[in-house]
Amino acid sequence: MPPLRRSVRLSGLQRGQGAAAAPDVVDAETAYARTIEQPYVDTGALEQVAQRVAGVYGCRVRRRAGLACPDHVRVIADRARSTAVAKDIQSAWFALWGLYVPRQAFSVTAVQRGDDWAPRRVRVQLREVRADRVAGDVRVEVTLAVRGRRVRGHAASPEADADPRRLAASAALEAATRFLPAGCEPGLLDIRRLRVGGVPALVCALGAVGRPPLLGICAAAGDDRVAAARAVLDALNRLLRA
Repeated sequence: MPPLRRSVRLSGLQRGQGAAAAPDVVDAETAYARTIEQPYVDTGALEQVAQRVAGVYGCRVRRRAGLACPDHVRVIADRARSTAVAKDIQSAWFALWGLYVPRQAFSVTAVQRGDDWAPRRVRVQLREVRADRVAGDVRVEVTLAVRGRRVRGHAASPEADADPRRLAASAALEAATRFLPAGCEPGLLDIRRLRVGGVPALVCALGAVGRPPLLGICAAAGDDRVAAARAVLDALNRLLRA
């Protein structure tokens, strides 16, 4: 990649804006991001992933018409994490979609953590994840708790085809749907293990009729089945009702 401190000048023709457009001075990293082929990702999806990065309290993404790469990413972050969140968001977007956004596009505002900025907590808690093998099948049971009440979800698959992470996510989703608004029944679209900011994590995508996809993420430092269940709860954070 070109050196980051050097600047280049792009003409209006290079930016696809016509010969009459005023010249634009950009840094080398931004020029590189504009010249490579980039996927077009909805800004809402970008913001949703960014807001799940540790220490991020809010994110707004803006892009110019005709550009796939966002040209302004405004982030509100905890003061203790403010110097790292931009890199973590860059890594998450690149890992999920192959979208490269230059560091110069980010504007991070550091705030002191307080009740007004703290993320809302999911009131549905994960209690237990169990896996058994019965008659050639792998079965996973996930137990959730709300104010002392426990509910269980189950998922099973033939052992030869079993994906423990997908089974745990499906079982957690089955249990959690009991707390969702009427008519909202999201399904598991995908779950993958990625590295986000150098940290192994599980990212899941949920889909429901009439709603945009929901994304959830959880660090995968231990049991992947537990991380998968927590990623589902993270995705359902705004829909869960205790």
